[in-house]
Amino acid sequence: MCHSTGAAERSGFRATSLETLRQMVAANVGITLLPILAVRPPVACAPNVHLLGFSDHAPSRRIAMVWRKSTAMGPFLKRLSEVIKDLPPSLLDAQPDACREASTARAAMQVG
Repeated sequence: MCHSTGAAERSGFRATSLETLRQMVAANVGITLLPILAVRPPVACAPNVHLLGFSDHAPSRRIAMVWRKSTAMGPFLKRLSEVIKDLPPSLLDAQPDACREASTARAAMQVG
């Protein structure tokens, strides 16, 4: 997908941390694919970073929680999994330029 934009991988620049990837994009040394939750407010966004959504057939993923039966954290993890399951689907709705909207709102708040 990144190759379709004319981007070529440079072996000296790789990262797996979402924050490192965002910083590399902000420094104009790369492009990346990020999950929407990694870029929605209140996550800070550089002014030169633009977010684009997928127009058709957006990629998806399935996330699971797994823990040992013997863990002392069992009751907490069970409750956490229930809270996550009860989150409204709208929380994950794609907002193609949520980063830009958040930056504009912050700028307006600072000026006013």
